[in-house]
Amino acid sequence: MLPWGFLHNKIKETELCLINPFPSYMKLILPVGLVIFSFLFVMVACSKNQDSIGDRTIANIAGIYQLTGYTQTIKDTTYNTFDTLSACRKDNLVRLNTDMTVNFIDAGTPCSFPVNRTGSWRLADGYLYLDGNPLTIKNFNGTTLALTAISLYEPGVINFITWAKK
Repeated sequence: MLPWGFLHNKIKETELCLINPFPSYMKLILPVGLVIFSFLFVMVACSKNQDSIGDRTIANIAGIYQLTGYTQTIKDTTYNTFDTLSACRKDNLVRLNTDMTVNFIDAGTPCSFPVNRTGSWRLADGYLYLDGNPLTIKNFNGTTLALTAISLYEPGVINFITWAKK
């Protein structure tokens, strides 16, 4: 039940604030809040849905890469094998094409046994498969692709491979 003075408009504005917990300026909060919410909703809803650069998609990962790091871990000891590779192996390129073919290219310093060849690749569940061999994708930021693989030829050896996109 409202007080008599309120019903007959006999209460001053300052007294009204004491009785009404929602003064007149509080009535603006709802409309202003709705305008802000609507603006943010429209901005988010209308933004383009593009793959970010680091997303692990065929379009983002496809490209030409050069080996920039190669280490092997054997029984909890890691060895920097990249430093032991010959110059002709360090400058070779790997081209991952969007048609799911891969080209291994003997670039730069020619190797005595060139490794020019073509194969296939695919992405699935955090793995990059090169000719059916699984490589775990540890990191991809759009320019660097870090991979790990258990050696097929040396039991207990884990290979860590880093490729830089050219």
